[in-house]
Amino acid sequence: YSPIVALASGYTCKMKNLSAAEVMNLYQPLGSDTANSWADRWSIIYDKIVDPSIGDFKDFEDFCNKTAFTDYPMFVYGLLVSSYAEETTRSFNCTNDKCTGKPENKDDKTFETKFNNRQMFRADEMTDKQKEIFSDIIHAAGNYVDAKAYAETKALVNQVKRVRLDKEYGVIADIYVPSISESIQRVHRNMRPEFTDTDTSRVLFTIAQNIKSILIPDFDDPDGKSYYEVSEIDAVMKVMNNFSTIQLTNAMNLVQKINEITTLKFGIANVECPYCHQKYSAVDIDPSEELFRRIQDQMMFLSE
Repeated sequence: YSPIVALASGYTCKMKNLSAAEVMNLYQPLGSDTANSWADRWSIIYDKIVDPSIGDFKDFEDFCNKTAFTDYPMFVYGLLVSSYAEETTRSFNCTNDKCTGKPENKDDKTFETKFNNRQMFRADEMTDKQKEIFSDIIHAAGNYVDAKAYAETKALVNQVKRVRLDKEYGVIADIYVPSISESIQRVHRNMRPEFTDTDTSRVLFTIAQNIKSILIPDFDDPDGKSYYEVSEIDAVMKVMNNFSTIQLTNAMNLVQKINEITTLKFGIANVECPYCHQKYSAVDIDPSEELFRRIQDQMMFLSE
């Protein structure tokens, strides 16, 4: 088993290893029906969870309601470590223009580096805020009551931050970290090509995923206390498309701050080219891609 900390979800658990078929299913392209594709991926993860600090989930729906979608890379990392704990090698290409390359072929700048999957989680790259959250989750995990209380009251997935986006009009945004259920139902079940067909729509779509709702003042209300609430993903994007520069900038900055907390880094530190000795402080690696690469290597080995 491989222990992990689900940062945005606010709990710890252990991950069991995957079969070759499960790895293939986890790496299947999302296709046009992204909602069901993501549900299938998360279902595999759910089946591999052991000893969650907040107690066993009632069912898959309960898991999806209590788990942040943004914790996906950490869960996959846990599956990777539990399934392939041994040391492995990975090929890299030196990007140094002055690299001499291999002695037998100067144009070939590829080289291999040994590493262990357990080293892929870049704990050394965590921000102070991320370290603080990790520490709080781990500390609470020692006691079921404390762990459950922390997840329910302090986990990012259960927080909504209401912020006024401007002084002039008083538009309000509720910023949040969506659960798996919220992300699948609100975003992926309503995916449309126009959400990502232009640079502008892609930016709005990215931001809108972390905006639970937008409250627009009813200027016909003499008391100034009434608001129109917009929460559907397409409606939020339409409202944002008419935002002032200040409103959009504030919304972008708020979402960026959330993403800076929930985004963890995975990769290999201190990679050095053996030909020119160019040093790379870190090489980013997607846990999903590494998991698929390992099963590919395994299948090639068995076919030889």
